[in-house]
Amino acid sequence: MKTNDLNIIHQILITMLLVLKPDQFHNEYIMFSDKTKNNILTGGDFYRIYYSDQYFTSNGLFIAFSLKNVKIERYFNKIKCTFDKVKNRKIISFVKNVEQKLLEIAPSQTKIPTYRIEEQLNQNYIKIFSEDKIDPVNLDSANILLKVSGIWTDESNYGTTFRFFFDN
Repeated sequence: MKTNDLNIIHQILITMLLVLKPDQFHNEYIMFSDKTKNNILTGGDFYRIYYSDQYFTSNGLFIAFSLKNVKIERYFNKIKCTFDKVKNRKIISFVKNVEQKLLEIAPSQTKIPTYRIEEQLNQNYIKIFSEDKIDPVNLDSANILLKVSGIWTDESNYGTTFRFFFDN
């Protein structure tokens, strides 16, 4: 194989993600790494999440879903995606439930859970990480990717480390 061919294969592997749809998520396939020092929170710990079933193991949990009736606008260095609570009730409930399940089975259950995903959803928006220049726009729907990397802890609390992205 030529060097250029290897570079192309490498690029494909880097950009390829194994993404779950909501009906494919099962919390019994969640595993956690051993505790490591949290590089972001001083005095905290971090547990990486793995999703592993009989077919694959992923480093992190990736869930793709769609939000209906959304408004997209720039929000500091992120994008704010405001959504219709009624039209998205089912998927909002599902995403909140995923966070709750992760924190129920997380290694730090002696601490107080912090539901940061739920906090955003209860305010009818999510913050999306994107380098793209986005003009404010209203959309009938937007495809979203939720990436949950792990569980953070500090002296008394714990919660999910996550990001939302546009799923193109």
